[in-house]
Amino acid sequence: MNFDRLRRAVEADLGRGRDERQAHDAATQEKARLAAEREAGQTLEQRAASYVRRGWTVESHLPGQVVLTYGKPVNHVLHLLLSVLTLGLWLIAWIILAATGGPRRLVLTEDDAGRVIESKR
Repeated sequence: MNFDRLRRAVEADLGRGRDERQAHDAATQEKARLAAEREAGQTLEQRAASYVRRGWTVESHLPGQVVLTYGKPVNHVLHLLLSVLTLGLWLIAWIILAATGGPRRLVLTEDDAGRVIESKR
């Protein structure tokens, strides 16, 4: 009889220990998964550097945020001169360039989990 009581107490202790180990293992696996995700993804500086290699320029760099620009503003003086010289035929190209041209902006931000988020402005 004492042996049965002792066996049940030991099994209960082992069961509690197993549950605690499983909870600890699950937490450790989650931390490892998040770290692997962060390592697999690029950091903010790496992503910004990849855009700079493709011709983008850094407009501002703050902790956790980088603003990049690409392209140049439309030279309206040149297009006015071309429109006058072509008797207005160049106006069509100027209007299209004014509507679609100019610099483009891209904002890279890093969230609390270390992921880089891109947003166009």
